Amino acid sequence: MSFVIREIHMTLDPASIEKAIQEIETIREKIIPAAEKLVAELTMKGVEIARAVIMEYDPPIYESGYLAESLVGQAEGTSGTISTNAPYAMYVEYGTGSVGQGGSSVGTYTQTGWVYYDDYVGQFFYTEGMAARPFMYDTFRELEAEAEKNGGRIIAEYLR
Repeated sequence: MSFVIREIHMTLDPASIEKAIQEIETIREKIIPAAEKLVAELTMKGVEIARAVIMEYDPPIYESGYLAESLVGQAEGTSGTISTNAPYAMYVEYGTGSVGQGGSSVGTYTQTGWVYYDDYVGQFFYTEGMAARPFMYDTFRELEAEAEKNGGRIIAEYLR
């Protein structure tokens, strides 16, 4: 998909060349603010996508909803960040233990789990880990497609 931002026509006379240079300078002045607008929109869209991705996993990630609700987006200049203060987010993203490594024991079985105490429930649990549920990676892939689909349009609208 392509978008025409602005066509610049000129002839080879000095006045026409000067006018074309001025139009290029006008575009140059607007391109950084246009990129900043695009980054801001994509960052907020990324938070929406990440929250939706979290809800789609089976088994679900969202028992309490804390991870999804803790996601925040911040755009500054031409850089955008999606982050969370959920201390377990990286364990969800990358998985844990032998299960998280994606390993399968064929033939012999060795116990590689651990026991932990859950203060909220008030009891001990045994686990061998948790498979990765890469919600941020999945968000990145969807956001990448979103940028390709709508990025040019957003910048073209801003530069007109």
